[in-house]
Amino acid sequence: MKNQNGFTLIELMVTLVVATILITVAVPGMRSMIETNKVVSAANSISAVMNLGRSEAAKRSVNVTVCASNDSDQPTPSCAGASWQVGWVVWADLDKDGVFDSPGEVIRVGSALPPSTNITATVTSIAFDSTGFSSTANTWKVCDSGSGNVGYEVKLLISGALSESSQVACP
Repeated sequence: MKNQNGFTLIELMVTLVVATILITVAVPGMRSMIETNKVVSAANSISAVMNLGRSEAAKRSVNVTVCASNDSDQPTPSCAGASWQVGWVVWADLDKDGVFDSPGEVIRVGSALPPSTNITATVTSIAFDSTGFSSTANTWKVCDSGSGNVGYEVKLLISGALSESSQVACP
């Protein structure tokens, strides 16, 4: 008889048992890491869009507004949003009236964040003047409904400076 190469049934079963144990140990940690990365990504998105608004205001020498938008995915978005997690719009206020209308130039739009990401903020619109100063200070608290009570916080000062804090308590 010929010598056959391969695994025996016992070797295959032992391999499957070891793989199952390793997966059982690794999956909970992996889920927590994914949830944390979603929160960090959302906080970084907020920081990036605020920095974009500030730099565009200085570059163009006009007021630039960043606002929450419920219809940022539409061809003509508006600032009629109540939540930053649904989307946002960055636009140049060319006529300096503070109203998102024509003549206004949409610079960039952002789409919705993952459904489990919760963002709380005190305002839905921030305007930057040509010197980079913001119309108001604000704090965004970014939390994930699946990760418990720890999240990230993005703070915007009147000067336009941003800071991020990790491991903040979520409601």
